[in-house]
Amino acid sequence: MGIFVAALIALLSTVFLVRLFAPVAVSMGHVDEPGGRKTHRVPIPLIGGLCMLIGAQLGILAVPTPLGEYRGLFAGAILMLVTGFLDDVRELPARARFIAEIGTVLIAIALGGPVLHDFGNLLGNFQTPLGWFAIPVTVFCVVGVINALNMIDGADGLAGTMFLVCAGTMLILAGMAGAVSAVGVLAVVFGAVLGFLLLNARWRQDSRAQVFMGDAGS
Repeated sequence: MGIFVAALIALLSTVFLVRLFAPVAVSMGHVDEPGGRKTHRVPIPLIGGLCMLIGAQLGILAVPTPLGEYRGLFAGAILMLVTGFLDDVRELPARARFIAEIGTVLIAIALGGPVLHDFGNLLGNFQTPLGWFAIPVTVFCVVGVINALNMIDGADGLAGTMFLVCAGTMLILAGMAGAVSAVGVLAVVFGAVLGFLLLNARWRQDSRAQVFMGDAGS
């Protein structure tokens, strides 16, 4: 019940923050302008990422289990938000983004984040230990996921919905495994992204997105 409440707090907080900050973003010019291949006809605030992160952090405060083991994840999320925000405001070179992403993953690992030490029974009953390649492979995989999600963020609701499918699957598996802390984190982030999607997806043919996640979110 406590985890459900935490997820609900994340969802409602994200919706509230988008409503609160959207006019501010428009007045400051922090928007995605229409034009080219874009289908929206008016400027759309690029504050989804910021609102989701704050909403998730507020939800995390209500999770009824210690989450110290996830400090690397939280630190990495903040660093990626800053990098994405700078890319939204002033498009960063691809090299700068890659360096920031690699640095973010290394910091997360240094703060106790998970490392892929092997691929499990990928080849049947034979283990595939990575040894010295564990950290480089982990960095490669995480940076790959970051960029994959960023690349599909081109249609309303697409990246967010893809994330919910993945997070929802992991949430079920974590629950089956009895990983309470993982369930708490996944449920909160799921709630925050769902709150964003409520204002991003086009529910009617004549409706429009009220907010974009921007690179800060994707």
